[in-house]
Amino acid sequence: KLMELYFQKGNLDEDEMRAGIKKGMMSHDIFPVFCLSAKKNMGSGRLMGFIDNVAPSAIEMPAERTTDGQELFCKVDGPPVLFVFKTLVEPHLGKLTFFKVLSGEVVAGTDLVNSDTGVTERIGQLFIMDGKNRNPIDRLKAGDIGSTLKLKSTLTNHSLTAKGSGIKIEPIQFPVPRIRVAIIAKNKTDDEKL
Repeated sequence: KLMELYFQKGNLDEDEMRAGIKKGMMSHDIFPVFCLSAKKNMGSGRLMGFIDNVAPSAIEMPAERTTDGQELFCKVDGPPVLFVFKTLVEPHLGKLTFFKVLSGEVVAGTDLVNSDTGVTERIGQLFIMDGKNRNPIDRLKAGDIGSTLKLKSTLTNHSLTAKGSGIKIEPIQFPVPRIRVAIIAKNKTDDEKL
């Protein structure tokens, strides 16, 4: 439709371009790139404006796929499902786990089951990250991105769900590394120091 409009009018107005970019982002055909400097506060306003005015919200995005081929829609009233997309080890803190709430909501103190390992994990604290600062929060809802500390058996690409739901999200396909190096502590208690 936008191509036909372009051929008829010779150009597209801002609203039409915004709709086309949004649709392209939702279908994963367009990946906008912004050059900015947070240190010099250059371009950050434009990026925030783009996120606010153009980027699709989590509710507008297509459903996530589970490993058994089902679709998981971003709904606050759905079962709680968290997908871990990053894991870091912080000195003096331990393991910091970053996740996206794909469905339902999670409250600090909730017990969720790791669909990959079958281990029950307690989400003791919830944070919203602001750079290196952790801002404590009581609850996160579908579409939110947050972090928590000290999950023992949960790693990147794992799914955390309510007991009995068994929902497992398709993992991120990372490129195969060309060079592998592993450092392992002799004593398990030295993992955090390492």
